[in-house]
Amino acid sequence: MPAPISPAANLRASLHAFAEGLAEVQFGLPGESQVEREKLRERALWSINEYLLPRLGDLEAPLVVVLIGSTGSGKSTVLNSLASRRISEPGAIRPTTTMPVIWTQEDHANRYSDDFLTGYGSDQEPLRVVVGDDRLLAGVTIIDAPDFDSVVDRHRQIATDLLAVADVVVFVTSAQRYADAVPWEFLSKARDRSVPILFVANRIPADAGDLVTDYQRLLTDHGFVIAERFFEVAEQ
Repeated sequence: MPAPISPAANLRASLHAFAEGLAEVQFGLPGESQVEREKLRERALWSINEYLLPRLGDLEAPLVVVLIGSTGSGKSTVLNSLASRRISEPGAIRPTTTMPVIWTQEDHANRYSDDFLTGYGSDQEPLRVVVGDDRLLAGVTIIDAPDFDSVVDRHRQIATDLLAVADVVVFVTSAQRYADAVPWEFLSKARDRSVPILFVANRIPADAGDLVTDYQRLLTDHGFVIAERFFEVAEQ
């Protein structure tokens, strides 16, 4: 009697079949919605091929936590603070983070080799893997993403693609950038994925209590849950 097929294997087979069918769908009728529908199809295929199928194929993989933020928000500093050492290089020149910086345990490092996120952006992009033995990394891998509002197109694309494979998003903003339009557009993409989001208000001046309150109000007005997910970091 053949061994029963596991639920994960059944789901993988169904997802493969769905992706194959979706890839064959054509939107041949010209119109305003044609381009948008093609983009939706490509995003769905990306999520299946780069997130769902790899996750089902490696159920023991750690959670992928992606630090997302605008230029100068201090993502790299947040990561370095978590690690208590320099993992990602901060700096005054923008954009600072030009490639994904992956902080992971040695046992998991092979998961993030050169073929991780194959094809993201327009070409194969470099990435940097930093190995650590911190207890924090026992169940998670943390990725510092390039800025989603970078002046460099491929940086924005990499940030978008990393969002598509995140299990958890840490959204970092600052007193200067929280009200910009672009962060809200990016947050809406995260919400569309129903991915858990932690909010970090970084580099907040000591006398900026009203600013934090305003940011929390904006998040609530946009429908985000911030209870126990909002963290304020004072300016040093």
